[in-house]
Amino acid sequence: MTTDIILAARKASVLSGLDRVSDEVKALQRQRQELDSLKRLLSASDDQVEGLAGRIEVALAGPKAWVRNPIELGNDQERMQQLAQKILDAVALAEQLGEKAREAKARATGLESSWQLPMTSKGAVRQLCAQADVSRGLLKACDTWDAFHEKMQTHVQPVFDEHLDLLEGAAFRIVGYDDGVAQDADELLLRLDKVRSVDGYLAIPSRSNAVREVVARLVRMGFPGWSFWNLPLIAYEFGHLVALHENVAQHLVQTGLPHTVEWRETVLADAFALYAIGPAYPIAAVMLSFDPRVRAGDVRPSGTGRVHLLLKQLEGMSGPAGQYASIAADLRTVWKASAEAEAEAELEVLDNWGQTTLELLHDELEINRGGAYPESQWNRVVNWPRRLLQPDPSEPIVTGDKDIIDHLNVAWVARLRQPDRVGEIFDAVSQLRKSTPEGRQPGLPRRGG
Repeated sequence: MTTDIILAARKASVLSGLDRVSDEVKALQRQRQELDSLKRLLSASDDQVEGLAGRIEVALAGPKAWVRNPIELGNDQERMQQLAQKILDAVALAEQLGEKAREAKARATGLESSWQLPMTSKGAVRQLCAQADVSRGLLKACDTWDAFHEKMQTHVQPVFDEHLDLLEGAAFRIVGYDDGVAQDADELLLRLDKVRSVDGYLAIPSRSNAVREVVARLVRMGFPGWSFWNLPLIAYEFGHLVALHENVAQHLVQTGLPHTVEWRETVLADAFALYAIGPAYPIAAVMLSFDPRVRAGDVRPSGTGRVHLLLKQLEGMSGPAGQYASIAADLRTVWKASAEAEAEAELEVLDNWGQTTLELLHDELEINRGGAYPESQWNRVVNWPRRLLQPDPSEPIVTGDKDIIDHLNVAWVARLRQPDRVGEIFDAVSQLRKSTPEGRQPGLPRRGG
């Protein structure tokens, strides 16, 4: 059989590209590991730089005090004074070493917080490398042009696309063009991971919103939504991954269900986002995502239909205090000012499928019927929106147990009720995140858009 030299050359070029994918993403991960090693080296442990500097300072504390207040220098005062000066010089050097170690540690901590690939990226890198290996094996087995093109389209090109997205997003993260919001997204993804019982998703700034699991676990934050305010929408994108859960997917593709699978997935993703993070999602979706002009169709419900179902579900999560019901009423008023009423027929179909969706979330993902962010949790911070803009020193709102989901809900409820004070609300929440132990110190978003 004659060897097709052109096909062989084409395969060699693509295989070289797959090798680069594996090498480059592993190199990025190794850089992160080196940064972690640097932090450990500069740590306050007794056998590391900062710790050793501290031990030197302690050891020299006695001689330092003695030479500054000598009781008796002895007969050879000149030699004793020289010895005293050497000890003082050693003390000064030890102090400088300690100061430099602390400065280096602070810089390493700052780099870590803005580094393009946090530790949560291990899953994304591992997934991308694994898919590159699979594609490499399939491509090597191709002995015809048809097989080559088929594998390029189904396996190789998605790996290349994902790789370039990862590098592009990593570049945006490290230079800070996203204003640090990707780090907030990482924190939110850790919470969503726990709801879905998976790990290893990485947030990257991108041109459009999407979460893909086919190749690497990348969560794309679409421009211009590189903002703290857009973070709740990540929960919706993440909700589409719930549809890939084996038992959930089986329910979605059954015959006799309303509309298309895409329509059902949209309702499921909405419900997941609401139940995962609370009222921040429907408020953000109404303000920044849903289009009042979108009419009902087979691919996606109308904007009004989605709002109707989300607010009904939010009211269903409301407890005796009725806090969620009050938020739903306020948001319904805002939406009605911009949108037209939807047909009753669509709302009835949505109500029925919405109930099925909640049963799926409860039965297959074991999400509590009150949601992963129930009203009882909101009640702990219910007064924060008011106190953000009217701080009371006698009643501080910062304690050690607050997380990003609290912050998102507080910020969005405050914005819903005081839409003319968006900048002030954003600044107040930024200060809150700075002063909360779980909040990230460097790289906080600088703009409130």
